Parts: sequence; C-alpha cells; structure tokens
Amino acid sequence: MKSTRQKNQQRALIGITVLVGLFLLTSIITPAHVTMPTVSVAAQGTSGGSGGGGSTKPTLPTDWPFDVPTPSGKLTGSFGAYPSWGIGVTVNGSYSTVLVNTDALYIANGYRDISGPGVIPYHYDNGVYDVQTAVAAHDHSNTSTDVTILVHHD
Repeated sequence: MKSTRQKNQQRALIGITVLVGLFLLTSIITPAHVTMPTVSVAAQGTSGGSGGGGSTKPTLPTDWPFDVPTPSGKLTGSFGAYPSWGIGVTVNGSYSTVLVNTDALYIANGYRDISGPGVIPYHYDNGVYDVQTAVAAHDHSNTSTDVTILVHHD
C-alpha cells in the first residue's frame, strides 16, 4: 500500500505531465487572431469543455467544480470530467505578481500548500480537491501570464 507521500508524489508527477501537455496544447492550437473570452472563470457558465483553436471559444467542462477558486482572465483551454479537470487561463499581470496572487488565492480559500520545497507546480489540498497550478509568462510578456490549473477530486 502506498503512503500518502507516495500518492502525493505520484499525483504531482501526473499533474506536471498533464499541465505541461495542456500548456503546450493551448500554446499551439490557439492562433493569435482568435479572440478569447474574458471572464471570471469561476462565474462562467458551463456549456461543455473544449480546447480552443479555430473560431471555437473554449468553455469549462460541464461538471467543473465551481467551489474551486480560479483567477479571473481569459480561458484558453479546458479538459476533463469527474474526478479530474484542467484549465488554462491567461491573466493580466507579470509572472511574479500572478504567481503570488495565485498562491494567495488558494491559501485564502482554505487550501494547504503541500508542495515540496522548490517544487513547481504548486500543489494544494483542502480535503476535497487536490489542485496543482503552473504559472508561465505568456509569450515572454511582462504583462500577461498563463496559469494552468489541474483539479482532482480526492
């Protein structure tokens, strides 16, 4: 039987793989000419999940857990269904500001930071959801940052 630490390490490895894949996918399939919706992701309606690209605007998966906090910004992609989901959001602000604000968002909403020292993505848990976040400057911008969020129902 695996220990809690081994389970968390396995989830982190899977999460990193999925986060990198989602980040690369949204970077590749979202052409510069496509206007992405600007929404508060947590308040957006649910009409199904999609990955963006072409003229299709991405939407949250129909069963996205709205009690998981998300930063406001442009939804760039989504995937998943219960018990695991992922989204990409482009947020206004520098990498360092968005990184600090994203961390504060989860801590303020009752999540424990269970990341190891120096581990990226950040890893949070509240007993119901396991959340991993990765933050990267959007197209090397100083004013726009991509946040990828992976959620797993415990």
